[in-house]
Amino acid sequence: PVYCENIAFKNVVIKSGADGIDVDSCKHTVIDGCTFDTGDDCISLKSGRGAEAYTLLRTTVDVRISNCSFVDANFACIGIGSETSGGIRGVRIEHCKFLGARSHAIYIKSRPGRGAFIEDIVADDLDVSGMQAGFLRINMLDSGKQDEFPVAGDEGIPTVRNFRLSNIRVTDVPTLVNASAIHPRKPLDGFTLANVTG
Repeated sequence: PVYCENIAFKNVVIKSGADGIDVDSCKHTVIDGCTFDTGDDCISLKSGRGAEAYTLLRTTVDVRISNCSFVDANFACIGIGSETSGGIRGVRIEHCKFLGARSHAIYIKSRPGRGAFIEDIVADDLDVSGMQAGFLRINMLDSGKQDEFPVAGDEGIPTVRNFRLSNIRVTDVPTLVNASAIHPRKPLDGFTLANVTG
């Protein structure tokens, strides 16, 4: 879905050699009770890239992902980015099982030149096992190809703020969080990691 409102995916089984569901520049999306077995991101949240998308500012906002199970062969279970020039806000992930991925359970990603923001991300009550790289990665420096017409200067550095992850049970996860690739001029503002066991 692109430029859509009030979307629901419920009790869908997705087997794909590529992404599962890509939500791009949409408002009020529910993904509930779905099963994913994909070759790329199971779910990818996007909002366009470069100066054109930044000018349009079609924000992906209010996404609820719940009661889903994820297996991914080549990348992450849930990718937020890397096309984020319209902004991504208000994502809630809860009561989900992450059962295997080549990289991470959750990967939040962008790069300078995108502009806009990724903010208000909440994850709660997650079972995570078999992640080959780790539970969470945040990369705001070099994810995705550079845009042909990037947003210039500090305005083009995405803002990242208000991430809260809680009540997470991990098994066979070599790294909990990899968040070193964040731009020094716009550091992550507001990060909580609470009640992690395993």
